[in-house]
Amino acid sequence: MLAFLMAVTTILSFGAVANAATMPSWTGISASSITTSSARVDATISNPSGLRIKTCGIQIRKKGASSWTKVQSETVTSSYQKETKIPVWYTIGSDKEVSYSLSAGTTYQYRFYCVYNGTKYYSSVKSFTTKKKSASWSDISASSITTSSARIDATIKNPSGLKIKACGMQIREKGASSWEKSIKETVTSSYQTKKSIPVYYTIGATGQEVKYTLSANTTYQYRFFFVYNGKRYYSSVKTFKTKKAPSWTGISASDITTSSVRVDATISNPGGLTIKTCGMQIRKKGASSWEQEIRETVTSSYQKKTSIPVWYTIGSGKEFNYTLRADTTYQYRFYCVYNGKRYYSAVKSFTT
Repeated sequence: MLAFLMAVTTILSFGAVANAATMPSWTGISASSITTSSARVDATISNPSGLRIKTCGIQIRKKGASSWTKVQSETVTSSYQKETKIPVWYTIGSDKEVSYSLSAGTTYQYRFYCVYNGTKYYSSVKSFTTKKKSASWSDISASSITTSSARIDATIKNPSGLKIKACGMQIREKGASSWEKSIKETVTSSYQTKKSIPVYYTIGATGQEVKYTLSANTTYQYRFFFVYNGKRYYSSVKTFKTKKAPSWTGISASDITTSSVRVDATISNPGGLTIKTCGMQIRKKGASSWEQEIRETVTSSYQKKTSIPVWYTIGSGKEFNYTLRADTTYQYRFYCVYNGKRYYSAVKSFTT
């Protein structure tokens, strides 16, 4: 009798082990496509005995939490319920298959489960860490500032190598309530995942990348942005001030005779602009158009001075070869050229 009981016990023990070995288990657990706010998790149900597994699911929590904060289950597709290998995957995020908000730079734990005959069979607990909060902006600056144009530069610092496909900038006159101009462009493909992405724009009404009219001696605000995972990330707001346009002072006429005169003026150039050309125009008072003009190159050593003296002697055979008649009133004005634009003085007059 004792020998018989021992034999039965041996058979029962062997049967229990055999039954346990047929239960489903989990393999190939992994996380991929991890961003700052989403992830994909995959696994496979190993079901060597071809049991009918109708339900599976996932649990997720932030690492350190005492309980699972999100549980989601689903029905296994009928054609897969008795397969020996059943693939399972989920995308996780606030707008994903598993609607669960993930924070950037945070570690989460997850585990899969399946249900057979009323019992849940769990995978081991795994974890993934979302990417650190998106890239940031640095080295923001403005340069090559003129009366009507400027260049702005910045760098996207992207230590995690996120795929940044688009960037842009916005600009407005200081004091405006909204951004007056916005430009968005695609990042060159070879730069999209670089850890340092240079961005720059030239701004102005004509001949510039960003078509936006800048006025002289005016302060503007600007900011950069890039787009990652559908969200815009802005730089801080910076400013630049366009240069003050050149103007004319000290306009006078002297040494007036019956047939000649000297005219003087000063270019006021507080911004230290490079002014390469200046000149003047003259006409008899009452004429509908300017009758004669002189144009000359400013001496190189004076081109960027804040105060540039200009003078001409006018008369037949003089520096400005223009015939003056006795007892006649003439009008004149000076001009200088900067960045392709003429800046005129007020119209003045003298009488021979």
